[in-house]
Amino acid sequence: MDKMPVGSVDVIVTSPPYNIRNSTGNGLKDGRGGKWERAELVKGYAGHNDAMPHDEYVAWQQGCLRAMMRVLREDGAIFYDHKWRVQGGLLQDRADIVQGFFPCARSSSGNVAAA
Repeated sequence: MDKMPVGSVDVIVTSPPYNIRNSTGNGLKDGRGGKWERAELVKGYAGHNDAMPHDEYVAWQQGCLRAMMRVLREDGAIFYDHKWRVQGGLLQDRADIVQGFFPCARSSSGNVAAA
């Protein structure tokens, strides 16, 4: 995405890796695949093991969102599908990832800042 021009994309649809392998809820640590008995995700992804420390994961996803916002047109839309999960007995709603991104304003240089 870094090589794409600023404001060149109309719509972005993404469902990122959920980082579920480090979940303390109904995750994949026990090897059963959570709710899905034969889930392929138990093996991880080809280029991502889905078990990053939470702070690193949030920073990574925020970097992805910044890159998306840079290439998104002013009248564009992002559909960011991210699963809620239970971690340490608490529900994580992903607000920690998207907080500060919406609504946003784009500077003339293409940088994104909270409005």
